[in-house]
Amino acid sequence: MKPIGKEFLGAMAQGIGGTVLIIGLASMFLARQLWLADLLVNFQVHFMVCLLVCLFLLVLVRRQLTAAALLLGTLVLALPVIPYLKVPFQEEAKVEVKDEEKVYRLMTYNVLQTNTRTRDVADYISMESVDFLLVIEANAFWEKELEFELKDHFPHRFAKTRLDNLGLLFFSKHPWESIRLVGEFGFPTVEATFALPEGNLRLLGVHPYPPISSRVAGERNAFLTDLGKYAVGLSGSVIAAGDFNVTPWSPHFQDLLSRGELGDSGLGRGIQNTCYKFPTLLCGLPIDHVITRGIAVSRRHIGPPIGSDHRPITVDFLLRSVDQSWNQ
Repeated sequence: MKPIGKEFLGAMAQGIGGTVLIIGLASMFLARQLWLADLLVNFQVHFMVCLLVCLFLLVLVRRQLTAAALLLGTLVLALPVIPYLKVPFQEEAKVEVKDEEKVYRLMTYNVLQTNTRTRDVADYISMESVDFLLVIEANAFWEKELEFELKDHFPHRFAKTRLDNLGLLFFSKHPWESIRLVGEFGFPTVEATFALPEGNLRLLGVHPYPPISSRVAGERNAFLTDLGKYAVGLSGSVIAAGDFNVTPWSPHFQDLLSRGELGDSGLGRGIQNTCYKFPTLLCGLPIDHVITRGIAVSRRHIGPPIGSDHRPITVDFLLRSVDQSWNQ
């Protein structure tokens, strides 16, 4: 490589890498204080991919000291992401199912209001044979179509459709003890309680707005705070599922887990992107979640694109021993 070409390539990699690293670290440490940092922190993996390319170029042109500094910053940036990575050649931890335990299956899917592939979506849901189904962005059209397509699969159905994208549908093969919208939250949240043979289950279906402005980000963050405070007071096994419009590396999501004493079913399973605004791999974001307490998740997988900008999440789970008396 000619000296001029090496100098240009090195300067470009150093400039781009340094800029991306500063943006990534600033968003990581300022996400609780500044809206723009709150938005950008969701793109930590994208920043890391860019930095790895810059690192490769810096090593190629023998700028070792600059590459070492960039590598150190990249490792700091990777700290929230590392627990979610799947180690190569290592199988996922197996959940042992005892004879008396039943494995249940839950799916959450943001179907996209403008999506017209209702039959394909219904066919996929039927094929997956889920026990509990949460449908996000449900309007009257989706309610009518899925009621018709899935009436033989789910005898228990709850609908709260809206003209905006905050409508929810909840279908179940199992009868619930109660079901309601939680009035304390700023965004529609369905809460269903079940007295299953293995114990009591409380399921929360959520969908706050994305942090597209300072005001809306504040509303979403307030919702995540309220959800955590509410979840920690619930007894029995707890699942909160839906489109949270936040990635796992956001401190607001980690605060929710800590405040609600909840675990993320995505830990150690790789970067499982669920939202693709554009049909390319690097544009994906994992913003749909299934978080739990008193639950053992034996399997979690992301479904195919079916006309929506989101992919469905399906989890197989077991109720595990917790305080099974109801409160609230």
